[in-house]
Amino acid sequence: MLPKEEIDLRDANLAEIISILSSDQEILSDENVVLQIIDKLKQVYTVDQTGKSAYRHEYSRIFGKMKELKDSNPNCLEILGQNIGLVYEKIQKDPDINEEFFKCCLKLYDHINLEIARMNYVDNITREIQNSTSKLNQNIKEIKDTSDSITNEIEDTKQEAKKLRSKLDKAQQETITILGIFSAVVLAFMGGMSFSSSVLESMYLSNVYKVSFICLLIGLVLVNLIYVLFTFIMHINKDRPFKWNRVIIVLDLILIGFMVVDLVAWAIDIKSLAVWIQKSLPWII
Repeated sequence: MLPKEEIDLRDANLAEIISILSSDQEILSDENVVLQIIDKLKQVYTVDQTGKSAYRHEYSRIFGKMKELKDSNPNCLEILGQNIGLVYEKIQKDPDINEEFFKCCLKLYDHINLEIARMNYVDNITREIQNSTSKLNQNIKEIKDTSDSITNEIEDTKQEAKKLRSKLDKAQQETITILGIFSAVVLAFMGGMSFSSSVLESMYLSNVYKVSFICLLIGLVLVNLIYVLFTFIMHINKDRPFKWNRVIIVLDLILIGFMVVDLVAWAIDIKSLAVWIQKSLPWII
């Protein structure tokens, strides 16, 4: 058995040979270089007097060296595979080659090619996994984008539904309000007309001033009530501010003026005053 120092030295020499074979694709175009590589291999795999080689390369060391070379140059494996094949063919064609040395070189050739195949297989699997992962991530992103889009559409639909609901509620409220106002107008008209009819029917039984005052008061109330209701409708439908119109103010003033005149006439009773003047002051007439 070789000492550890000798084994380490031969491992280093073998690693150097592998480095040379992976360095350049045209390095073995020179026949002398091929012979130099074979001589270095013979120094690594020396055969003793028994016809056996005391050195056996370790597969783990070959793997470590090839991994180191591949990390620095990914294309070196193809170069190494090609060159080790040329060296093996040269050894195989040599009729004077030692059989033990040939077996050691065959194992080296087989181990290197096996590791090249394994590394290439791992690289292919890694690329497939990366491609699958990339596609999966892309699909996840597309699904997420679609989900976000659907979520946004749902939110937009909810907002539109809220707006439509608000508009519907507002329309219902306005409809109810308008119907209520028109109902109030109709009731006001009907009530006013009914009250006016009752007043006019009993006019001959009452004081003319009293009847006139009541009619003016009813007219004032109805005019202002109708104006307020219609203005409120306009305010609901067109969002206009509530304002008094000059015409209605003038009309109110006229009605109030007539009411004041009627009250004054009622208070002093002009007809009775005329009779009293005729009796007390006949010379005036």
